[in-house]
Amino acid sequence: MGVVFPNVIVVNPNVPVHSLGELVAYVKANPGKMAYGSAGTGTLNHLSGELLKSLTGITDLPHVPYRGAGPAIADAIGDQIPMIIPAMTNQVLEFHRTGKLRLLAITNPARIPVAPEIPTAVESGIPGLFSQQVLGLFAPAGTPKPVIAQIDEANHRAMAAVLGVILKLPPLKQALASKQFKSIYLDKLLSNKSAKRP
Repeated sequence: MGVVFPNVIVVNPNVPVHSLGELVAYVKANPGKMAYGSAGTGTLNHLSGELLKSLTGITDLPHVPYRGAGPAIADAIGDQIPMIIPAMTNQVLEFHRTGKLRLLAITNPARIPVAPEIPTAVESGIPGLFSQQVLGLFAPAGTPKPVIAQIDEANHRAMAAVLGVILKLPPLKQALASKQFKSIYLDKLLSNKSAKRP
């Protein structure tokens, strides 16, 4: 597995809410006023929005599918759509910290070290609102072990090369030094000094 990350429930700062509970109450009290965007129909972002509606009894919160998260984020910043549910990325977090977006809750089982101020949806009073996206490499069942080993070796080399570059970037160096960034793969790779892989 490569990366696991949650989605985040985000509003434009003009929406008069500061918590997930306030958002649910606002949507219910203002039928026809809110909609949410996602990276596209059938994405985990979309399904997380539908789960939010199902768990809270919201009936009037239409979904607006975008062609990717970038356009949805741009429209949320530009107040073209009041709410989005993107993946939690450094970009989304930076827009939150600069006041361009407001993050209300993450769909992770626990708060994340890089943004401990953002509560989970469960902490915010919505048990069951949990979703995580997984990026990784998968192979069909029955793939010969030598082929899996070759893919693993190529992936390890590629990740080591990329990490060699990004670890020199000041924001990541700072996050690693302050223990705000957590990656099981990265920790394993960095601590495996005796590995024969370059």
